Amino acid sequence: MDSWQAIRHVYKIGSPIKGTVIDYIDDAFVLLQTSSPYKSVIPFHNLVDLDENFTFEAHKTFTPKILPAIGSEINTVVYNLVEEVLYLSAKPSDLSETTIKEWQLYYEFIDTIEIGSIVTGIVSSSKSFGLFVDIGAPYIGLIDVGHTPFNGGDPLPDDANCRFNKGDEITCLVSYFRLHNKQIGLGWIKPEDRHSKEK
Repeated sequence: MDSWQAIRHVYKIGSPIKGTVIDYIDDAFVLLQTSSPYKSVIPFHNLVDLDENFTFEAHKTFTPKILPAIGSEINTVVYNLVEEVLYLSAKPSDLSETTIKEWQLYYEFIDTIEIGSIVTGIVSSSKSFGLFVDIGAPYIGLIDVGHTPFNGGDPLPDDANCRFNKGDEITCLVSYFRLHNKQIGLGWIKPEDRHSKEK
């Protein structure tokens, strides 16, 4: 099972997992022993809720008072899974029942959507990197121009006169799930291509 499949089906973002602190790595991570077969770490900046003035140099200010003691058991939630490393968070905001429930609802929703299905939506915002699309779901869809090679859709028009505007109706292919943003990854389908994309 690859990392994406694992974070999609087993170690879901926001799901609680307990761990025992066994070491600190490079003055940047807490290493935990968990029930997961993956190396489990908490980046120092995922130990506390940070204000908007946080910079990544701020990890140098972490003190032993903030770091959990070696041997202590702590509550965490899954934050990411990259290259066989399970990244966790112990931020109070991530551990809140509300945040955990939001992640559960997102995963429940995407279980109801089939990759490859065609949806019609309304452009809610046009950005340089793509289009946000309201597909009538609790979560926004995104056609990311950088993901065109694998989203199964057509490239968005380069011509400014052919670009989509807020309120335009658009046909899309559900391509993937943008798990970290709670978004639905979409591909654009030209009207003339819809029939060939339908299953």
